[in-house]
Amino acid sequence: MYGKTMLFWHGSIPRLTIAEPEMLKEVFLNKWGKVIKVSLPPLANQLFGKGLVRVEGENWSVHRKAANPAFFVDRVKSWIPEVVDSTKKVVERWEDDLGVVGEIEVDVLKEFHILSTEILSRTGFGSNFEEGRRIHELIDRQAQLTMLALRTVYIPGFWFLPTRNNRLRRNLSNQTRRLIRDLIERQRKVGGNSNCLLSFLINGKLSTEEVIDECQTFYFGGKEILAIFLSWTLLLLALHPEWQTKAREEVFQVCKNDEFPNGDALNDMKVVSALASLINC
Repeated sequence: MYGKTMLFWHGSIPRLTIAEPEMLKEVFLNKWGKVIKVSLPPLANQLFGKGLVRVEGENWSVHRKAANPAFFVDRVKSWIPEVVDSTKKVVERWEDDLGVVGEIEVDVLKEFHILSTEILSRTGFGSNFEEGRRIHELIDRQAQLTMLALRTVYIPGFWFLPTRNNRLRRNLSNQTRRLIRDLIERQRKVGGNSNCLLSFLINGKLSTEEVIDECQTFYFGGKEILAIFLSWTLLLLALHPEWQTKAREEVFQVCKNDEFPNGDALNDMKVVSALASLINC
């Protein structure tokens, strides 16, 4: 039971674990919708809902078709101004702290969680940082309670008992869904014609509840993935300063006169693009 592809048994149920990039691509991009996903306890299903992480078959194809246009290259490039603006705020805050004492220690994972929250709120859902922060806080609380429950013995029907944690989980879930529903209604009032992910989900063949489930999935997964990726990138650049220097020199060369990058500038950053692709493998 080792390697990038392995089969193991969970009781009487066979499970296949895949870590081979090409095979993963085939699974995630498949159009036949026959991949059966591992079942999760009810508590985990409440966190993810019936989003892309959980749906299967024809429903998976419908959900993927609704979300996919938001990630076309041209649309992703249109998010660059929001990404730059959000990143500037974080860097300026670091510079202000540095100017006071001359040296600071930064918890980059925590900082990148803040950054990814704002970027995802603006580009994914057309909301501001405070709205996004509140939704992320609620989802994080749900995730903590869910992880705590998954580490204990699962008793069928336990979810329905009015325990303190069960009541808290339901309350957090209701608050989260209410806030996301408000974002959906606001987006519908403006016609749903923006380039944010939420707009494409609304215009897809999804019900309001399905859109809420997808928003929870992207809020939870998107923030974690982006924050961890950025933290891992900084760690690797710190371990390999020669590549850090090459990347910095390329950025200064392409973005002359302290200009901020745009879509065309990113196309010219060969070293940065290569490093991002390598780190993402």
